[in-house]
Amino acid sequence: MKTLEALQKVINYQFKDINVLKEALTHRSYSFEKKEELSDNQRLEFFGDAVLELIASEYLFDRYDQSMEGELTKMRSAMTRGEALFELAHSFQLDDYLFLGKGERSLKGKNRETRVIDAFESLLAALYIDGGLRPAKDLYLSLAKKCWSSPYELMLKQNPKGSLQELTQKKTGKRPEYRLKNVTGEEHDPEFEVEVLLSGDVIGLGFAGSRRKAEEEAARQGIAQIMGGENDS
Repeated sequence: MKTLEALQKVINYQFKDINVLKEALTHRSYSFEKKEELSDNQRLEFFGDAVLELIASEYLFDRYDQSMEGELTKMRSAMTRGEALFELAHSFQLDDYLFLGKGERSLKGKNRETRVIDAFESLLAALYIDGGLRPAKDLYLSLAKKCWSSPYELMLKQNPKGSLQELTQKKTGKRPEYRLKNVTGEEHDPEFEVEVLLSGDVIGLGFAGSRRKAEEEAARQGIAQIMGGENDS
């Protein structure tokens, strides 16, 4: 486990009250195993969710001054979704700084993702409590700019099939069609090849271990082709 001092250097903020930071990083499994009166990060997680909404809302309101409420809401949802927060937290290995019980430390997959997401929201709350909105906003936006090119492209990445359909209907009035082109590999380890077409023309091709993921990859290519064509025009 890495130190609180090391984390403060990574996030470029020195806490006036180090106990607030420690609380943000303390999982309930740690306080349970220690059998001590230790505050875990559940309350801070609750507060951090509101801080996150404020940061994303203010940023989008200022940056996308021509966008309507519906589009702003979709982008805010993309910026505050668990998978997006996990990507930000993972970019500086937040999990390595958490106070965890021994059993929790060994958990992987969704359990690990959940605790990291909760800790990231708790960290934003701790920054807000200790220093106001500015340090929380600075951390979130600095990480976001490293991980994503824009909230709009993040939104497209998270829901590629839905985003491609919305894009094609807006531009052409037509829906994309997905076609399974080939399945290769062994029965226990297949690879699906799917193409997506618009008005009969192939605009994307995806390869993956499941048909759904192959369709999503094809959709991402389709989005890139359509948006690339807009940039060329």
